[in-house]
Amino acid sequence: MKVFLSVLFSTLLVAALGGCSVPTRINSETAAASEVANSKVINSPMMIDYAFQPADLDITVNPIGNTGSACSFPLALSQAFYSTFDAVNHQAFRNIVGPNSRGAYRVRFELNSFDNSLVFASRFFGTTAVAHSDLTLRVSVIDPTGNEITRQLVRGSGQQQTDVGNCSNGDQAVAGAVQKALRQSAEEYAYRVINSLNIK
Repeated sequence: MKVFLSVLFSTLLVAALGGCSVPTRINSETAAASEVANSKVINSPMMIDYAFQPADLDITVNPIGNTGSACSFPLALSQAFYSTFDAVNHQAFRNIVGPNSRGAYRVRFELNSFDNSLVFASRFFGTTAVAHSDLTLRVSVIDPTGNEITRQLVRGSGQQQTDVGNCSNGDQAVAGAVQKALRQSAEEYAYRVINSLNIK
């Protein structure tokens, strides 16, 4: 009887925790557009090409280790990403045109890597969620004749440590780390790509 109750309890516990999926929303970082130099105004027609799918960013972060392993944290990042980088592009480019426009420059974004980790560390009282996020993009600018005029790796990283009452609150740490990585990558794009372009 004792064995039966133990198995029943374990089964119910797994069933109860198995559905712990916490949607994790990321906000856009449109303030990164302020890092575009005031003198940088590009009037030439420009196409923007995001060469990856939203699903490449809207991934699920799973904790490392046994603590909190019943929970998962699906990210809602893609729309925040596009809003953030669109804001930077609109700050610099005054003539953004549609795909396959003739005579236009093209900025192409490729997702090089997007790595995340989450660990729950036990303390004497409570638990600490520690999250890391690293986002790397390969950004190319191509002239109207098809020649690549610059290519840069743009990186953003973030870390967030949050004391949590239970593991389902790990989304606070995950969101904080991804938010920082998004902001830093957009600022790097403004610094290293847009501010160095010699296009009128």
